[in-house]
Amino acid sequence: MPRASVQRMTQAASLPVEVVQRSLVENALAPETLKTHPELVDRIVRNQKAKSGDPASWKALANAGDPRNSKLLAGRIPSSQVVVFPGLGHLFFWERPAQFAKAVTSFLLAPAEK
Repeated sequence: MPRASVQRMTQAASLPVEVVQRSLVENALAPETLKTHPELVDRIVRNQKAKSGDPASWKALANAGDPRNSKLLAGRIPSSQVVVFPGLGHLFFWERPAQFAKAVTSFLLAPAEK
């Protein structure tokens, strides 16, 4: 796990919830997305606040871990596929929604393996 991610998580317990929310979202987005679409951070934070009945639950969020684990996990799930979105963060479905939707749709519409 990147050092910056570990630092953010260990500091979370001592920070205001709003600061933690913003920090975790910024950490989850790709650096290029933060540069080109900084407004996305506010949009995601607003969306999560609207959905979360317990704002303190943001402090429980953790990094998804090493991306290499996705291949290990997919190897254990029959008919699964790993799709990599280079240069994107953990919130790739917000960063490139059309690309994400296309990958999911093509998987769901593909003929079932026998």
